[in-house]
Amino acid sequence: MGRIVVELLTSHRGHQDFKVFDKDEITIGRGFQNDLILTDPYISENHLSVRLNEEGLWIEDLGSRNGTYLLRRYEKVEELQVRSGAEITIGHTRLRLYRDSHPVEPEYTLDSEGSFLSRIQSPLTAWCLLFVFTGLLYFGNYISTFTKEAVTKFLFYPVIGLIVLLFWMGFWAFVGSIVRHRAYFSAHVSIFCLWNILGMIFSVTNQYLAYYANSSMLHDLIELVWGGGLFIGVLYLSLTFATNMKTRTKIILPCILTVILMLSFFGLQVSVPNYYFEDSPFSTSLKPPILGVPHGKSVRDFVDVSQDLFIFDY
Repeated sequence: MGRIVVELLTSHRGHQDFKVFDKDEITIGRGFQNDLILTDPYISENHLSVRLNEEGLWIEDLGSRNGTYLLRRYEKVEELQVRSGAEITIGHTRLRLYRDSHPVEPEYTLDSEGSFLSRIQSPLTAWCLLFVFTGLLYFGNYISTFTKEAVTKFLFYPVIGLIVLLFWMGFWAFVGSIVRHRAYFSAHVSIFCLWNILGMIFSVTNQYLAYYANSSMLHDLIELVWGGGLFIGVLYLSLTFATNMKTRTKIILPCILTVILMLSFFGLQVSVPNYYFEDSPFSTSLKPPILGVPHGKSVRDFVDVSQDLFIFDY
């Protein structure tokens, strides 16, 4: 009639152990007379029998002390007809039962040499993006300061950025080494740096759009859509390299997490007293911002350059 396949499920999702039996009926337990011998001390000597039939598989508890449980229904069963792919629990062991005709998912397509996922795994790509990331942090700190400062002061943000990068990379590399037995250090460095580079570019672009439209609502809306979408993409890529999740799960999970974070920030903002968010008592029209006055210029030079940025309508 066919063969029975039993998958031993463990907390280590990167590892799968399948046992194939060329017979229509098998028994499972700790006794050596069984077809599948398990060492779980909470499993009886003769615990369970599994039999193939036309509708799938028939499972029968053989009078075990701790019983047999269907995982999806969390109920103890004595005898039950189940479909191929059903999960059961005996003792502290989870099993998934299959017929040999059980369908499998379509194979993945190997990444081509020039694909995006292959490129961000490259150490050269990671180093280049890291250089751009730290350079933008340094440059952003430099142009936002209008006084003469020591070079070491402008290194503060790059250093902080590198520390955050180490935590980000370390977390995902740890998950990847546990689940997929590979850390993908370069990939996670590239993802983090690319996320921040695009975020910086987006932040400046969004400020220009908001200034042109003279609308803070437009600024917040674009920030919500673009920032949320970018964060979802970053989590999707990180999960791709660190886990064996299905594509659907890798999309749904980041979306849920992003919505939770957005609602949390919104709730925090609402809970803060209103005087922290009061609008200006007069309306303002802002011209598009430009780079500030170079270092070494006097305060008068700065005023002459910046006085036309604000037009007040009382």
